[in-house]
Parts: sequence; C-alpha cells; structure tokens
Amino acid sequence: MVLLAAGIGIFIGLVVGALGAGGGILSIPVLIYLLSQSPHAAAAESLIIVGLTSFVALLTRREQVRWREGLSFGFLTLLGAVAGARLNLLISSQILLYSFSLLLIVIAIVMLRRAQTMRRTERTTPTTKNSKSAPATATHPAPRRPLYIVFLAATGTGLLTGFFGIGGGVVVVPILIFSLGFPMPTATATSLLVMVITSALGLAGRLGTNLSLDIPLTLIFAAGSMLGGIFGGRITKSLRDSTLTYSFSALLFTISVFIFVSTTLQLS
Repeated sequence: MVLLAAGIGIFIGLVVGALGAGGGILSIPVLIYLLSQSPHAAAAESLIIVGLTSFVALLTRREQVRWREGLSFGFLTLLGAVAGARLNLLISSQILLYSFSLLLIVIAIVMLRRAQTMRRTERTTPTTKNSKSAPATATHPAPRRPLYIVFLAATGTGLLTGFFGIGGGVVVVPILIFSLGFPMPTATATSLLVMVITSALGLAGRLGTNLSLDIPLTLIFAAGSMLGGIFGGRITKSLRDSTLTYSFSALLFTISVFIFVSTTLQLS
C-alpha cells in the first residue's frame, strides 16, 4: 500500500507540474478506488496532497507566475472555499461523485474547443521553442476584466474547490484563460499559486468537523507527488500551448468517464 501510494503520487506530481492542474481529479479516484478511502475523506486528503505538490511545482515555474493576480485571485476564493467545504459534508457520496464527473466533462469540452482554436492559430503563426517557453512580460499584458467578473470567478472557484477537494487547478486554469486572458503556460503556472491558497482554505473550512483522515497514507502520497512535481514543471516548457490544452482536456474526459462508470456499477 505504501509503495502504491508513493508510485501513484509521483505520476500525479508530474501531471500537476506540467499542466498546473489535475492533482485532485487524479488523487481523489485513486484514494477512493485504490486506497479504500471514503469520498468525503478523499476530498480532504486530496487538498493536502495537491497543496503540497502545487507548492513544490510552483518553485520550478516561478518565473512564469503572475504573482499579484495569483495572490489576489487566491484570497478572493475564501468565502466560496469555506462554504463549499461545509456543503461537502451534507450530501451523499454518490451525489458527490456524479457531480464531480459532470463538472469534469463540462470543463473538458470547453478546453477542447479552446485547444482547437489554439492549434489553428499555431499553424498560421509558427513559434519557436524559445518564444514558447518565455514567460509573459509587461509588453504583452493580459486584457483587463471588470472587477465583478474576477470576484465572481474567484468565489465560484473557491466553492468548487472546497466542495470537491480538487485544489482548484481544474477550474482555475480555464478561468485564468477566459476571464483574465492569460496564455496557457502563464495560466498553468499561476494556477499553482492559487491552488496552494485554495487548498489551505479548503482544509481550514473542514476544521472542527468529525472527519477522520489517514494522515500517514496522505503524507506518503504527497511525498511521491511532490517528487514528481519537481520534474513535471519542466515538461511544459518544451510543449506547445495547444498540446498542453489538448492533454488537459483528454485527462478530464478520461477521469470523468471512469468516475461515472465506477459509481454506477457500485449502485447496481
């Protein structure tokens, strides 16, 4: 069990470091179906895993992070994260898993359409490897969005993070792209900062409850994930934006179908 947790943790760390997301959507099914954790416990444990992994991956990609926007966005998720964490404990495990599956499929569709648009742009405007990996600068600022859009996006992110225990990257990356106009590499890097903050807030929202967590297993899982995160952050620098986005979409589709089928089979 210890080796399994560590090995899977390394793989998840690679995904989080490369995509700036995916830790929660992978760790939750693993914790439930392979490591025998309850859905509610898995949601809390995944926040520990994702928070620690995101922190390590963040260190390897700090030059691509929009720190001011990331910090502001992260702390704006406070109310939603606490409310989502409390709501999580009030619903059944089956509803939680079905809702999680639906969320992933919706985001996957949106990101697939985004990837198709990006691929067409790349074909007409070739980029070099150096320009791909360079961090965003002040000469290419993200377009400004109304404050209320940023506030609503952050609150919604916090709610989904606290409710599902996903760390927020799966939601933050699309929001940073569509609401704040970030390019994919900048969005995935900045999402790591947001995930550290939202994971901490999601855990804080569970304080005072009678939820029982397997801390040793969680820390072993997190250690493997952090190790993978160190190397995963380097992967994104050698890939096209559209390739990262396609990979992100495919990951969401796969996990969504797996959760839906597994939950349905358990009910039958």
